[in-house]
Amino acid sequence: MGVFEFQKLIESGQPSDAALRFWFLRFRFMNPLTPFVPHQEGDFAFGEFLSERLSEALLHMVEIPVSTWLLFIPLLLCLRPVFGFNPTPLMEFLVFAAGGLLFFNLFLFWRLETIMNYHTPSSKEISEYLQALAQPRKAAQLPQAPLELLPPITRNGALCGLIRGARVMNAQESLFILGPRGVPALRTLIQLSLSLHVVAVTVTAKLLLSPHYQHVMFAVLGYWSGFAPLLILLLSMGLFPAIATNFTLLSNIGSLASRQAIAASAHRVQLQQLERQYQILQFLRFRADTFFASHPGRAMGEIEEANQIYSSLPPEVQKGYQDVFHAFAKIDVEPRISLENIFKMIEAFALEERIPDCRAKAGETRISGMLQEAANMIMHLLEDETRASLPPHLRETQKRVGWIFLLFLDSRNPFSGENSQDLFDFLDDDADGYVTMNDFLENLEGLRPAASEEEIKQLLATISHGARGELVGYNQLASWIDEMEDRAREFQPKGSSIR
Repeated sequence: MGVFEFQKLIESGQPSDAALRFWFLRFRFMNPLTPFVPHQEGDFAFGEFLSERLSEALLHMVEIPVSTWLLFIPLLLCLRPVFGFNPTPLMEFLVFAAGGLLFFNLFLFWRLETIMNYHTPSSKEISEYLQALAQPRKAAQLPQAPLELLPPITRNGALCGLIRGARVMNAQESLFILGPRGVPALRTLIQLSLSLHVVAVTVTAKLLLSPHYQHVMFAVLGYWSGFAPLLILLLSMGLFPAIATNFTLLSNIGSLASRQAIAASAHRVQLQQLERQYQILQFLRFRADTFFASHPGRAMGEIEEANQIYSSLPPEVQKGYQDVFHAFAKIDVEPRISLENIFKMIEAFALEERIPDCRAKAGETRISGMLQEAANMIMHLLEDETRASLPPHLRETQKRVGWIFLLFLDSRNPFSGENSQDLFDFLDDDADGYVTMNDFLENLEGLRPAASEEEIKQLLATISHGARGELVGYNQLASWIDEMEDRAREFQPKGSSIR
């Protein structure tokens, strides 16, 4: 989403504070100096990167490292004598322990929210800045972003400087206690808190379920009093999703982000895009092959028969056909005349003046297989140009030879989705020389998962190497197909048979 689309969203009053925060962090991450200036992300997806980092953070919280166990085991040993308490002291200890863990989680949540609020301005400041961007100004005169108006970061400067030493410290690092070591230290504290919560919930549940503790340990205060610490612990554990989310955001923006993780995420995004685009290409080829095979006029036997008839014609007539063919053919691996060039032939020789509806008949050759009408049209053209008079018994032969040039002297299956020119002609339904977004959407019906309009816009931008929504010409489509084939050989996406 660009700055102008987001500005409209702001004016409508729809975005939530979470959406504003994410949008700001995304633009700040991609362009730290001017967070609100629109720019291209390229192959990097900030949202997917954060999702991957969040999954990794949750995995680290579950997989407790040795350093956390070294802190965790002494605490468990200290708690061992607690289970020898009388019922009242035991109940009091469980309540205070649950309250202490709740207070510790609240402290972590408050600290992370404080740092996050320092990084992100308020919704009002973002809205005012977007309105300032819309004002007329020179290109080099951008209004200051809310982040640029903040005073220099000096929090924990003395303590972080003592830990860091003489080395220069990044401003974002100074927001964490212990400076650059604050990120792994905070991760360890979150892991320790989660582990203690799991142990505390397990112990409390065990006491509630054990018949001995039901009648003895809670005899004084009553059995239901044991649910008090359990409810406090569950309330405290409800803060972990917010803590994990904020910690992931703060530890993966600006200079704190891992370049290696960014490169790995970008590679995964590129591979996903390649698999999706290759799936779209294969689906379009399938639709084109299905369309070409459904027309009986494209039979191989008729092509071979027409080739034999063409070989029996006088040399001067054959040369006339060849001259016209090469004048309008596109030089490729196999020279072919596209439907677009057939229309150019009609205009060049003014065939519309002599043949009624010849342009429509030429278009019908790829839609309804009206071979005879197309052959008649080509014969009028060749009779005018070659000036060769044929006997009446060769008139029908002449019509069949016209179909040869519509099939472009191809003795195999004349049209195929594997050929880039045929695929382009199939997509270019109106034969104007360009493929539009609507052409793609119509031919991608039935694709699973379905292609959205936004996805097709991005695909057109990729094919045309330009702005989104741009028209696609034949050369651009052919270059994209060649690029997809080359990349498929390198990455071998799902559904690819290329080796």
